[in-house]
Amino acid sequence: MSTHPFAASQLAIKCFALICAVALLHCWISASSTAEPMQPNWNDENPIPSLTVSRLSPDRQNQLVSVLTQNLNDLGAEPRNMAIVDMPPAQHEATAETVRLQLQQKFLSKHLLYLASEGGGHLYVFPLDDVLQNPRRIHTVLITVRPRRIAYPYNGRDIDFHNFDISFDVENRNIFMQRLLGADGANGGPVTHDLYNLFHNNILHF
Repeated sequence: MSTHPFAASQLAIKCFALICAVALLHCWISASSTAEPMQPNWNDENPIPSLTVSRLSPDRQNQLVSVLTQNLNDLGAEPRNMAIVDMPPAQHEATAETVRLQLQQKFLSKHLLYLASEGGGHLYVFPLDDVLQNPRRIHTVLITVRPRRIAYPYNGRDIDFHNFDISFDVENRNIFMQRLLGADGANGGPVTHDLYNLFHNNILHF
């Protein structure tokens, strides 16, 4: 029995479509069973926003330096040769970007020394990485971490970068950094936080 050419053509098309569908289904099943699940990466997906430069008055600077000095003494750091430098406006943006990148690298590090709370945010001293210049010299900047003003699909923060840096000498930088890690606010003493837990609202009252 002969088959009409049109019917044969339609049958061939249907068979080809069926073969393609089966092949696609096989590929989908294989990919679903073997592909690694995507792991969220904070630094790629939720980067620290650009820091906002915010100036503090000389009186407020002096108050915060006094609080910092007390906290450092309570940590047993015994800071020496402390220097306070008001950055020229021309350096603000470039320095803020340098600080942002270091905060990004230290996102999980418990190195933010808490000083005070004001205006809905929390002021911290952040030690910079510049050990090659002088291993005993600690250079720090002051930042404010506050709730993000714009609604995002994750709990985030905005960061203000203030217009001066504070440097001082310590006996041993490694010991100083270990003391920062161990500062838990016990008995009203100094306390340090990390950006990861601050950004995710994991710290009570912060």
